[in-house]
Amino acid sequence: MLIPQFFEQLIVTLNDKGWKKIYMQHIADEPIEPNIESYIEISRFHFVPLDMTILA
Repeated sequence: MLIPQFFEQLIVTLNDKGWKKIYMQHIADEPIEPNIESYIEISRFHFVPLDMTILA
């Protein structure tokens, strides 16, 4: 799967550049009834550490 490999390399790059403390990964907008299933599914993925993620 390409996505995990992308995020692994992203974290390496963020660390190398000293940007890890200023990077945040947006996961998804607030769930609403029509997209609740996809919201639950995507929330199970953790491609970056949880302290680098936000739900907005």
